[in-house]
Amino acid sequence: MTLLRKLAGETAIYGISSILSRLLNYVILTPYFTRVFLTEEYGNISILYTYAAILMVLFTYRMETAFFRFGSKEGEMDRAFSTASFSLLGTTTFFCLLVGWFVQPIAGLLNYGDHPEYILLVGGLIALDALAAIPFARLRLENRPIRFMVAKTGQILLNIFFVYLFLETLPNLDPQSWLGQWYDPESRISWVFVANLLASGLILLLLLPVYL
Repeated sequence: MTLLRKLAGETAIYGISSILSRLLNYVILTPYFTRVFLTEEYGNISILYTYAAILMVLFTYRMETAFFRFGSKEGEMDRAFSTASFSLLGTTTFFCLLVGWFVQPIAGLLNYGDHPEYILLVGGLIALDALAAIPFARLRLENRPIRFMVAKTGQILLNIFFVYLFLETLPNLDPQSWLGQWYDPESRISWVFVANLLASGLILLLLLPVYL
């Protein structure tokens, strides 16, 4: 009974963290984006995130499932983790090189020829989230639901923080200040992806001990 309660509690935590992340996105960011962006601008953000979600599935190629399958065998977790991590690292590096080399043709193909930076930012976001996939899976396999929830929820909270920083705080700075000169208020869509990129990068740093 104690084991069943523990499993039920851990499952609830994993579920709550997933629901909470989606809820924060839906309740805070979606209304905010629809308020501050034009319909076409918000449409571009939504389309790019859709591309990112599809490519995330393709570039992780169910490696998490394979890790769960082989890592759950006695004495095989470290070996399965290393294999999965190096495999994703290799394909992610290849993906980044591919995007960087062909960024302009890809941007043109997706009708973002005037904004190839969108493709670079979304590509970086996909890469960071792909690299974090196996560490997140290991936390689940090692039954560490609290750390999993903190990382997942922290990622969306950091994203919200950076979005408000880039779209609300920095535009009000003195344009002549060093930070004001660095900030480009016309690149608001780019700042949305920069915010997400920073959040994903910080969470990946938080997950680095899982690799050790």
